[in-house]
Amino acid sequence: MATTKKSIINKVIATETSNQLRSTKESLTAEGTMLQLILTFSLFLIPLFADSNLDNYLTRHSRSHNCVGGQVTPPQREYFSRTLERHPEIRTISQLRLDAGPFTEFFFQKCKGLEKFLTFDINNGSNARATANYLSRKYGKVFHFMDGDSKSTVLQYVSQFPSDKFDLIYIDASNSNQSFLQDILNCKMIAHENTFLWVDGYEHDHIKQAIHECQRNNIIVIDRIIRKDDHTWAEAHYL
Repeated sequence: MATTKKSIINKVIATETSNQLRSTKESLTAEGTMLQLILTFSLFLIPLFADSNLDNYLTRHSRSHNCVGGQVTPPQREYFSRTLERHPEIRTISQLRLDAGPFTEFFFQKCKGLEKFLTFDINNGSNARATANYLSRKYGKVFHFMDGDSKSTVLQYVSQFPSDKFDLIYIDASNSNQSFLQDILNCKMIAHENTFLWVDGYEHDHIKQAIHECQRNNIIVIDRIIRKDDHTWAEAHYL
């Protein structure tokens, strides 16, 4: 009788021990699985946070990020913001010269109803390709990038989409009077009768000469010249 009772007690103890071991094993397995999920998720989040803004993305993905140009100056930011607020009808924008994209990001922030943003850049040792990749991921089908010399890529775009017209055309400074003049002429093909034309870099002699040559030839009308600190730009429209 005593032997039977002792045997039963031993079986109960063995069963409890086995259950505890099984529970501990299951707990460790669950914790291990959770730890693995956390590590996997962390590997996904680290690059996501590292690429959380354009500057971080270019630091990781652009070889020429130290050569960033075309920043939006505080006076430009203030003036452009007020102008864009007065014209909510601006829904499509075309830009010549993307580089590190500060103006592009600015336009997206200020024009909440943007339907299309088209940018041209020769992408010659600049940040343009990496910038375009980031903006495409962030803004999807609204953002479009034409890689190559704008003297030819604007014409290519017009031949493919002859009916596309833009509410605002922003042209950054070019390298020579002749190429910049050609940019202004070509962009007339993607402008409608109410298109705003903003030309940056007016303080450079070759930009100034090209703008006034276009006005003398009845291609554009200069609406105003804005000077803020050491930076000057022109607002115009096509005839």
